[in-house]
Amino acid sequence: MVAVALKRSYKEKIFYFKSEKTGLDIDFYVPERATAIQVAYSISDTAYDREVNNLIRLAGSFPEAKRFVIVTADEDKSIRENGVEIEVLPLYRFLLEL
Repeated sequence: MVAVALKRSYKEKIFYFKSEKTGLDIDFYVPERATAIQVAYSISDTAYDREVNNLIRLAGSFPEAKRFVIVTADEDKSIRENGVEIEVLPLYRFLLEL
C-alpha cells in the first residue's frame, strides 16, 4: 500500500537505496520532500534495530534527507537516536498525510 500511494503521489520521483558494500537498505526516498521511508509491519522486535539503524546511517551519509519515517501497521511514536528524529507512523496516518 505504501508503494502504491507513493507512486500515485510522486509518479517516477521515488527512489530506493540498496548498497551491497555498506549494507544500507532504504525502502523509499522522496527527494521532493527530502523524506526517507522504511516499511515494517512492526518494530517491536528484531525489526527495530534494522529499520532504525538504516535511517540513522542514511542521515549520517546523506545530508539531503531531512525527514525519516517508519510506516508500521499500528505503531505511533517518535524515536530519537544519535541525533536523528524518526517518526513511527501507523499506515492510516501515513496515507492521510500524502
